[in-house]
Amino acid sequence: MSQQIFENKGLIIFDGYCNLCSSLVHFIIRKDKKDFFRFVALQSESIKHITLPFNLPSNYSESIILIIDDKIFFKSDAVLKIAAKLGGTCSILPGLRIIPKPIRDFLYDLIAKYRYKLFGKKNKCVIPTDNLKHKFIN
Repeated sequence: MSQQIFENKGLIIFDGYCNLCSSLVHFIIRKDKKDFFRFVALQSESIKHITLPFNLPSNYSESIILIIDDKIFFKSDAVLKIAAKLGGTCSILPGLRIIPKPIRDFLYDLIAKYRYKLFGKKNKCVIPTDNLKHKFIN
């Protein structure tokens, strides 16, 4: 992968201030039995270094982003790909691909737009516990 930052891992870029996003990250960590995913908050000091090679669109901060093997997934595609990688009961979610992408992304955008109002916002990013630090890129 680019710059070997997260070789052989999937990198999830998320909004570290968003309660919903942080809750989803903790859910993914619990379900990630193969230790595949790594995480970085949009607010991280290293985010520009990580995203620069990918030439991301200017509005990327409104989406969860998944990077696997130099491929980038945004919005509902990222969520469905994460679910597929987690397996187990999450593996039924990729079946939602039958819903056209514009509809899936519209629903994603709607939730993203109101995520702070619906789920709240932190004043600072969550600091991972010592046993989870290896999963996060600062």
